Amino acid sequence: MCSTVGQAVEVDVASADTALTRALHEGVEHLSHDQSAALLDQLRVLTAKADALSLVLVGRVDADGTYALDGALTAGAWLRAIGHQTPGEAVRMVRTARTLRSGVLPNTAAALAAGAISGRHAAVIADSVQDAPAGAVALIEPEAVAAACEGDVRATANIMRAFQQALDPDKADQNALRRYERAGITFSPMLDGGFTIAGTADETTGAAIIAAIDAAAPLTTGDRRTAARRRLDGLHTHAQHWLDTAVPDRDTADPAARRTSRARARLVVTVDAAGLAGQTSPGGTLTWAGPVAAATAQRLGCDSSATFVHLDPDGNVIEAGTQRRFFNHSQRLAMIARDGHTCATPFCDRPAAWSDGHHLTPVAQGGPTTVANGALTCEGHHLLLHEGHWVLERLPDGRYLMRHPQTGKTLGPEPPRPGHNRPPPE
Repeated sequence: MCSTVGQAVEVDVASADTALTRALHEGVEHLSHDQSAALLDQLRVLTAKADALSLVLVGRVDADGTYALDGALTAGAWLRAIGHQTPGEAVRMVRTARTLRSGVLPNTAAALAAGAISGRHAAVIADSVQDAPAGAVALIEPEAVAAACEGDVRATANIMRAFQQALDPDKADQNALRRYERAGITFSPMLDGGFTIAGTADETTGAAIIAAIDAAAPLTTGDRRTAARRRLDGLHTHAQHWLDTAVPDRDTADPAARRTSRARARLVVTVDAAGLAGQTSPGGTLTWAGPVAAATAQRLGCDSSATFVHLDPDGNVIEAGTQRRFFNHSQRLAMIARDGHTCATPFCDRPAAWSDGHHLTPVAQGGPTTVANGALTCEGHHLLLHEGHWVLERLPDGRYLMRHPQTGKTLGPEPPRPGHNRPPPE
């Protein structure tokens, strides 16, 4: 009898495999949108049922200990070999299978077998009821399954996390401490330049960072940045603000304050005279990042204080002097009053608060750090003006034109925008 039932199961699974293979061979190009949506929903249900059957099989092998027949010492090790899973995935699947096999989650097992919830939903519920009293599990399971049927895994996890916190507040506090202690981020330099950023954050730190980044980098009209790029720009805005405000005012006359400010954390870029003048150069070097392109060094030096150092052939310093290249607070306010509260480049609505001061005539070509020779451009356009080799010009009527000398392409000028104090075109 068992052999007959087993053969029937194998035949049924083989039939499903054949049907899926045929569907893949035939393709989906002939399906309408509604047919595609219906088919995707059917596949979701089939996947959930496959998860349910897989968990039943793993639970049976784990309970009977038959994994030893294949030379495995544990059900997790057997599952890694059979299912090509990572150790963490295998352990979690075995743990979920044990919980469902125990019968403590009948509604979860039934919903998974019916295809109403996914295997990930079931795993989240099963993980959250470990060592919980059966009575408490019976009370929370219907709510958790209902949320799993209607929402994603995160919604289910939120319910189960609240359940754990209510069940054992002390343990919830201990878990919060562990999350805080293991949280952190790493910055790893890439061989071709730039950084990879990875890490985790505890609840309060993560929420505060997200709120601050969202406030610093909102989506604006015509903004084509990806969400990831906006978040990175928002984080950079906060970092730049700290660098600008955490040290004494750069205009201060107090020598002690200036010495203190130099000792504080700052970005420092070094570049040779040829690179600073826009000539052929191997580029520069940036604090923490290492080598950067000459154009990048020029962009960073466009709105900064510059210290010029002359060396003799033996490398000894024979002269050093500082030149102010950054636009001070009064100059920035004057440019906002003249050009408006957004980036000066045509058709850009990014706020001036995100902007860098840009010299229309480069300092290396004799351009002064004055309001007349300055414009506030967002970081993206400031990048184009230096690394992209575009040129920004202010026309006699106060509007701006951006052009590329090599390609001949131009952007602007745009019609005067409401609220801007630019003179109307004649």
